[in-house]
Amino acid sequence: MNYQQLIITEPVSNFRTLARNGIRGRWGDAFLKGALYVLILGLPAAVIQMASGQSGAESAFAQAFADYAGGLITYPELVAYSDDYSKSMGIMYLYQILVAGALTLGITQIYLRYRRMQQAPYELLFSGFSNYGRAFGLFFLQTLFILLWSLLLIIPGIIAFYRYRLAFCILADNPQISPLEAINISKGIMQGNKWKAFCLDLSFIGWYLLASFAASLVMMPIAMGAAMAGGISGQSGLSATPIISIVSLIAYAFAGGLVDMYQGTSVAAFYERASGILKYHDEITGLE
Repeated sequence: MNYQQLIITEPVSNFRTLARNGIRGRWGDAFLKGALYVLILGLPAAVIQMASGQSGAESAFAQAFADYAGGLITYPELVAYSDDYSKSMGIMYLYQILVAGALTLGITQIYLRYRRMQQAPYELLFSGFSNYGRAFGLFFLQTLFILLWSLLLIIPGIIAFYRYRLAFCILADNPQISPLEAINISKGIMQGNKWKAFCLDLSFIGWYLLASFAASLVMMPIAMGAAMAGGISGQSGLSATPIISIVSLIAYAFAGGLVDMYQGTSVAAFYERASGILKYHDEITGLE
């Protein structure tokens, strides 16, 4: 695919409008696909943690750190909690590292199909596994480069994130290119467009806050029930942490999944415009 890098000058609201046009009439479909994506990415990791006996290690470590700061436990005791925490996080990250690239490529295919007003069947979500090597390689390189830039300061890390923002869109449209090629093409397209992309993401903060609030309304009675059960039994209530974590993930999946789809489709429209695929006379004209 031939790209012609263009500097975005129009308001970011145009890309949200294009996203809504693409999703119109299938918001329920987008809602379910967004929730499914979040659950596939996060739920197996939580279940694996629980099955391995490591679930709840994060909360235990946080409490242990507070106790250590207050002089209630010794440093060797803190290290023991730290070991459990490291194992818990390792299990979660190992699963997500293995599947995140393929799932991200799959969901990006759906974003692009929505944006282009094409059919987006559920099996597209798993289509990235048919190009697993490139999807995994792109996710790994993207994460590595952003992490390395973040070691300097937070601002270079954010800039790096937006420099590589369109790499998965590029790989979705060009499945035969290498991960490094996708990253380099994204760098070229995003020159002069990183600030606009940041503003586009920023425009969704209100929606994400609303989604988090909705998820918290679901979680509040569950957390209170767990705390009361812990008080009655004379325990800390940490035994309920696995259930709380899983329910929290499910609540966010259904509250925030649709926002993820809306934002992702808006980024797909941004990609098409910045790369020259979408011209003004195609659909942009008349949106303002």
